[in-house]
Amino acid sequence: MSHRHPLDWFFLLRPTLLFPVCTVFLAGYRLGTSPLLFWEWAVFSLSAIAMGGAVYVLNEVSDIESDSANNKLHYLPRGIFSVTTARNYGIVLGVLGIAGLTLIAKLNTIWIALGFIITGVLYNVRPFRWKDRPTAGILVAVAGGGLTFWAGMLLGKAPMHHIPEMIPYLFAFGGVSVFTQLLDTDGDRKSGKITLAVRYGIPIAIKIGWSGIALALVLAIAINDLAMILSAGIPLLFGLLKYRNYNIESCGLIARFAILLLSLTIGSQYPVYLLTIFVYYFIARWYYRLRFDLQYPSLTGNSW
Repeated sequence: MSHRHPLDWFFLLRPTLLFPVCTVFLAGYRLGTSPLLFWEWAVFSLSAIAMGGAVYVLNEVSDIESDSANNKLHYLPRGIFSVTTARNYGIVLGVLGIAGLTLIAKLNTIWIALGFIITGVLYNVRPFRWKDRPTAGILVAVAGGGLTFWAGMLLGKAPMHHIPEMIPYLFAFGGVSVFTQLLDTDGDRKSGKITLAVRYGIPIAIKIGWSGIALALVLAIAINDLAMILSAGIPLLFGLLKYRNYNIESCGLIARFAILLLSLTIGSQYPVYLLTIFVYYFIARWYYRLRFDLQYPSLTGNSW
């Protein structure tokens, strides 16, 4: 087994990917009228990290074969963590996360549990593995994003007339989820996964991904959601001006840019969140360079 660094326990949770989830939650929460108290925010934040991290850890356990083929997520393929240790870690975190969120959300327990089941079990755990199916993969990403937005609305006690404001985020989540799979197409094909790109080819998958983002922009304009207008519109315009023929690298770059813009625009209402992103970026860059000689996180890299 490779040498284990104490920080590996934290970065095994793939915290970089938790920020987009937090951003979508805040997009729903900002519509509410009942802000959380400080201690509620503390419990909620730790619990959300635990549950979200548990989802990614369990996915890493299920994806160890394709991750090895794609040379990514080095913790399990390199033996830094055993499959058993990672699985048990994920289960414990999931239980603690659900318990903490239940304490804060109270009557919303069913939505928390449903979100964990969809994103942590149906998404990528045998025998379901919906992520590896062309249509189900998009639908489960959309459902996970929708439940995250909905959880934010519930926790902030947002009026129900705001529900239509969730719809652009569903299309954006679906489009970006397609892009996140493109770089893994070769490894997915070798490991027997039938993703959208594997079944229909990368060009069609790219068109479907961009269709989702374009629809998100149109719907955001219709409801005057400035955050989504900027986050979908600027990357889409940049792509049209810079790239005549979209490829995997350009889609990855523009999708990352869209996620960053959304985090910055939504986060502008929550300075502590923006500060957290800023501090995390430098810590993560130091950590990944030290551990794996990777320049990550990065807008231009090939890792998610």
